[in-house]
Amino acid sequence: MPERQAERVRLIQGSLAYGDARLTGYDAAVLSEVVEHVDPPRLPALEHAVFAVARPGHVLVTTPNAEYNVRWESLPAGRSRHPDHRFEWDRAQFRAWAEQVAERHGYRVGFRPVGDEDPEVGPPTQMAVFEAEPAHHREDPRTAGADKTADKTASRDASWDASRDAHKDVNADAHNDVNVDEETKEEGA
Repeated sequence: MPERQAERVRLIQGSLAYGDARLTGYDAAVLSEVVEHVDPPRLPALEHAVFAVARPGHVLVTTPNAEYNVRWESLPAGRSRHPDHRFEWDRAQFRAWAEQVAERHGYRVGFRPVGDEDPEVGPPTQMAVFEAEPAHHREDPRTAGADKTADKTASRDASWDASRDAHKDVNADAHNDVNVDEETKEEGA
């Protein structure tokens, strides 16, 4: 890789099961053949880390289409394509998961085949293409109370400002008292 390109590459080691602020602000994220390697109880953590914390503009997720497995002659019936796959979704299961994720996190989602599409069982791999919706086009359930939170924050900030100003006034009064006392002393002297 040319040095100029290498300077633009930054490798980050982390986990998709934990939110990582270093991953925020990117245009896109790709989870290529990843989700099927995650234990089903850990999928909500992955969902949160990617779609809520990192929240890229686009997310591409690919995963095997379990329906297509019947076309693999060397794959015994009912078996996964890889021993590390915790599950394999059929098209309906993948679509349901992706649509729920999109709804929860304010994304639109579309589906694309990866590989030649078999008329009976679909493509060998399926892909969901998520696109973040502009904030003003939806009411995000996570931020539905944002106005209330903003009001609380503004109220807290106003309280802080009032408290700070009161302390300034007390300090100013104390300072003025000293000055008055000093002026009084000077006048009496």
